[in-house]
Order: sequence, then structure tokens, then C-alpha cells
Amino acid sequence: MRIINLLAAYMVLFSCTTFAAPNSIPNVILIITDDQGYGDLACTGNPYIKTPYLDQLYKDGVRFTDFHVDAMCAPTRAALMTGKYSARTGVWATIKGRNIMHKDEVTMAECFKTGGYKTAMFGKWHLGDSWPYRPIDRGFDEAFHHGGGVIGETPDYWNNHYFGGKFFHNGIPEIYKRYCTDFWFDQTILFAEKHKEKPFFIYLACNAPHGPMEVEDKYYRHYLETGVPEKAAKQYGLIEKIDENIARLRAYLQENGLAENTLLIVMGDNGATTGWKVYNAGMRDHKGQAYDGANRTFFMAYWPDGNVQGGKDVDALCSHIDLLPTFIKLCDLKHPKHKDMDGINILDLMTGKKTDHDYNRVITVHNQQLYEPEKYKDMQVMSSQYRLTKSSKNKVLTLTDIKKDKGQRNNIIEKYPEIAKQLMEEYEHWWSHISDRYDDMVPNYIGGPENPVLLTAHSWHDTKEFTYNQKHIRPGVIDNGFWPVEVVKLGKYKVSLSRWPREAKTPICSGIPALKGIPFVEDRPEGKALQIESMSLNIGEFSQSQQVSDEDYEIDFIVDLKKGSYKMQTTMLDSDGVERGAYYAYIELIK
Repeated sequence: MRIINLLAAYMVLFSCTTFAAPNSIPNVILIITDDQGYGDLACTGNPYIKTPYLDQLYKDGVRFTDFHVDAMCAPTRAALMTGKYSARTGVWATIKGRNIMHKDEVTMAECFKTGGYKTAMFGKWHLGDSWPYRPIDRGFDEAFHHGGGVIGETPDYWNNHYFGGKFFHNGIPEIYKRYCTDFWFDQTILFAEKHKEKPFFIYLACNAPHGPMEVEDKYYRHYLETGVPEKAAKQYGLIEKIDENIARLRAYLQENGLAENTLLIVMGDNGATTGWKVYNAGMRDHKGQAYDGANRTFFMAYWPDGNVQGGKDVDALCSHIDLLPTFIKLCDLKHPKHKDMDGINILDLMTGKKTDHDYNRVITVHNQQLYEPEKYKDMQVMSSQYRLTKSSKNKVLTLTDIKKDKGQRNNIIEKYPEIAKQLMEEYEHWWSHISDRYDDMVPNYIGGPENPVLLTAHSWHDTKEFTYNQKHIRPGVIDNGFWPVEVVKLGKYKVSLSRWPREAKTPICSGIPALKGIPFVEDRPEGKALQIESMSLNIGEFSQSQQVSDEDYEIDFIVDLKKGSYKMQTTMLDSDGVERGAYYAYIELIK
């Protein structure tokens, strides 16, 4: 009943609008969900989950059955945006500054924008939170997104949760009071309505069903009754919320004459997480690992005017790096470094002009949740029939026949050593290809159009712990690292260091109340008071320390900086002699 009411409300909202004029090239809406595995859909065989509207899209469209991404979210997004293997863009992890994409990369949004499209992104970005890495710096005309990789991570607005807080609208925090998934789809529909007379590209990157598992009881209680564990049940509830909004979006497109000439794509960003033990489509492994369960995802596309429809399967080996080359061909876009991409154009597979047998290729993926990449770690070299895999869990090099052994349980490397050798040679070539810039640190720019710039512990380099979430800030995790900084303009800079973000309005030494009692929202623990006695800043030749009083909210340092590259490191020293880095640093060009 709630779906019917939602759709009815939207039909009333747009009942007075006129149908969009058809375009010679399609609109594109690319939807990617976060931590939804291949098996987290009824249409891929899950006997528990209810996804009727995604199932309908699956029946209506073209489905890629052997489609692969990275095993973690930020690398997948970097590859998706550039058509290149993620490590080549500077992104191979989700933390420690390794989730920020090199400034010189050309993005999908830039290609669409120069091609005459209006562009927008809504949801999760996770490729940099300050200029020149934000969505609005990367080709998007409009962007509404949270900070970091998860609502509630360190770069996100303080105390954000799925039901309310502030999102960044073109770089400015704005209040939202809608459930996050509803909000992203609201903005998608509003943007399409505003720009429906001309072609538009929308990148809708849901933060769900990634945790925290914040969803109303009515979306998951029925799963508990079937024996699904609570965490998986809540994740299924988060997916139901997405499914509900897929219905709303498709109804809008249909009622406004946009469905026929809009390429609608829905895909996942990595393997399953919470629900993989409940149902994993027979695959081995899950997010962050090495086998197919870590990197194979669902991919469905629907575009009636382009004959991308009919409930057809495409079994060819394909990947996220293929989308940008495909869009360039399909939408008549230009790319200044087209030959530098790693993906291929798979439009003929979508439309049925070519078959799976026309594609003979090798794709390699790996998982590198490390500060510095480690060769052979969680690697998988894939052909249409074989997988050469090495997992950090068992350290054994395995060869499996994916056609006969989808669970990848039978190691046939001794039976087919020549095949293993050929695939390893492919890996060696691939590693050489992607590792050219491993030593390059993607810097934080200061003195540019964004002023001040906020740097957080999330992007510390070379840390010992993972200080990436506000739950780590609250207890005062003992950790430190440095920020690589690129000064754009010579001048006098004010560097303001704090333990808490400015919007928390809390002195450095003070504790902070727990966040609790909000319906359906996970509690956040009380922030521990710390007796910080001094703060210090080191950047270039500048090194200074200042005393901290109980009344100080932040400590300011005035620094003269020339243009160029620096390492910046801070220290908070407490009364017990324990050193931590300042979790938040605001850097402002003042003269």
C-alpha cells in the first residue's frame, strides 16, 4: 500500500507537466548501490528478499551476468568515473588518503558536460571532499552528497544520520529532513524535471544498503520472522527502500515521456557484506576479498529506444571500466585521453548486435585496503572461463573453471599449468601498467577557490589505526598521520586545529553528548573529555606549539607559505603524555 500511495503522490505532483521532447541521444541515469551484493536481489535467486521493482527492471532490461567491479567502494567509483583501472587514478583503498582521485583524471561527468548534457550527482561521492576533488569540480553542474564514504564518517557533517542532518549542496551544507534514500531520488526526479527538454546525465550513488543499518522497522521485521539474522534483515530493509524508490523513479519517467529515451542502469559497487552468509548466489567470498563473491555484481540496463530491453542475458565478461567508453560512443561524447582508458565499448552487447563469443578478453581486479599496494594481494585474473586467484586468507594460488565451478572450490592449477601461466603473465603486465603512480601522493590543495579548506583525519597518510569515522573521533582514538598539501597561492595562511568540527561547537578538551534516542537511528557514544595541554603544527620549515586552555575551541597558527608541495602534521598532547593528531584542520588564505 505504501508504494501505491507514493506513486499516487508523485503523479499528482507532476500531473501538470508536459511530456519532454524526444532527444536524438538518450538521457542517462546511472544508479549504483553501496554494499548490495549480486545475491541481494530476488531476481538473482535470493529466496528471502523482496525486490519487486528491481525484479521488474531485470525482466524489462538487459542483464550482464559476468560483470565485475573492485572489491571495495571508492576504487569502484574511481574506475567507473574514468574508464581506467582504479589504482591508476590514485585510488586503491577507502582510507588513508588513498580514496582521492588524481586531479588530472578526466571524469565521466566532464565528458557528458562538454557533450552538451546537464549533469548531476546525488548521494555518495567518496573520491575527495575538498577542491579540486568534489563533484562540482569534476564536471557535475549540481551535486547533493554526504562527506566521506558513509554518512557519519569523519568528513561528513557532524551527527548526520539516515533520517536527517546536513548534506553538501554544491559545497554548502544544507539541512535535509528526508530519509537519505528518498532524498537522493527526490533530487534525481527534480533534476530530470528541470532539464527534461535537453539531455541530462544523473549519477545517483546510494549510500544504502551500507551501514549503519538505519531503517524503519516495517522494512525489515518480516525478514526476522523467516529466520534472517537481524543485521542481514536490516540490510534487506535498506534494499527494500531502494526498490521502492526505483518504482517511484520509473513511474515518473513513464508518466513524463522520458522512459523510452532514457538509458537507466542499476548496478552494485562490490560484493555482498552482511547478507552473504544468507544467500550469495553460490559464489565464494564477499566484499574486500578475492574470489567472485568480492567483485562480481549485478548490472541491468534499460533503454527502449536503443533496443536495450527484452529481459536478455549478456554472459560476456565485462567490467565497470567499460561504461565510460560505452557512453562516449553512445552519446557522441569526446574524451581528450580516450586511448588512455582501459575499458571497451560494450554497446553492441547491450543492443544484441554482438554476442558473448565476439569478446575474448582478460580483466584483472584486486583488493588493496593498504597505504601502499602489495603485489599479488587478493588478486583475481579473469577470462570468460577461468579465474586465477590468490587470496590473503589462504595464500594459495588457485585456478578455477568458472563455467563448471561457480563456487570456485576446485583448484585445477596442476591440471592446467599452461593456462595458469598465461593468466599470471597477464597479471604481471597488468601490474606494470597500473603501478606507474603508486609513489605519487594525491595532495590536499589550499589557497584555491575553496577557502577555507577542511582537512580531516580520514585522509591522514601513513596512519597506524583507521581514524575514518566519527565513532573514532568521539573516544579520542590514539592515532596520527600527515597530510600532503599543495599550496596554490603564495600568502599568509591561518591553520586552525581542533579535536571537534566547528559545527559541533565544543571546546577541544570537553566531552560531547551521546547521540541517542532517535527512532531507527543507531546510537553514537558519548565523546570522551580529554585534557589536551598543547597543540603543535609542522609544515615545511614552520614548527610551532601552543598551550590549550579549557575554553579553546580551536588553536590558530599563522603561517607564511610559498607555492609548492608540503607535508603537514599536527599533534595534540594530553596531560598523560599521549600524542594524537588534530582530527580537524581548517586552512584559510587570509592575505
